[in-house]
Amino acid sequence: MVNWISALDTEKVRPTGKWTSSRFRYAESECLATSQEAAALSCIFTGSGIALVLGDHAVPAYGTPNLGQLLISIDGESPQTLYPHNTPNEVVLARNLSSDEHTVHIVHKTHYEQAGSRISGFRILDPDSGDLAFTLNGEDNAFLVDVRAILNRESVEIRNALVRNWLTGKCTLTGLPPGKGYTLSLIASGWRTRV
Repeated sequence: MVNWISALDTEKVRPTGKWTSSRFRYAESECLATSQEAAALSCIFTGSGIALVLGDHAVPAYGTPNLGQLLISIDGESPQTLYPHNTPNEVVLARNLSSDEHTVHIVHKTHYEQAGSRISGFRILDPDSGDLAFTLNGEDNAFLVDVRAILNRESVEIRNALVRNWLTGKCTLTGLPPGKGYTLSLIASGWRTRV
């Protein structure tokens, strides 16, 4: 089963309104970005759960953070509201769905006259997966921006990603397989690595 759908996947993701391809601060992968009111994305997926993966937040030296809001509905159900400036980069949208085909629909809205959102893609969750969530802050928090999490299980790399929302310190890794023997390394430029 495919467990990753890029926001730039033209077969499974349908944007409406103005979305632009963005590679923020020399990131390895691209995302779709918008500041337009009512710009929307629809993604068709098959699976029992889905997580939204946001693009990294801009720091003031590089641009405006993601300050809009996202209205998210799955299969036409009542929408939930997500504020990207206040969430980790990975957010579980639904679990325990039937394993059929589903559609997630996301609409960007302004929030107190502020806008902006970057979407990297969608992680399709296995029924028996779990998440790791934590908050990471430092003594000189203004200098702690990007934090890379490398998660290994018995010396096999499970995930290697930037995880920290520098505005809140929130970090999450979604869709992790169950089991023991995990090791998490947290790496930030200019800071000591923690394991």
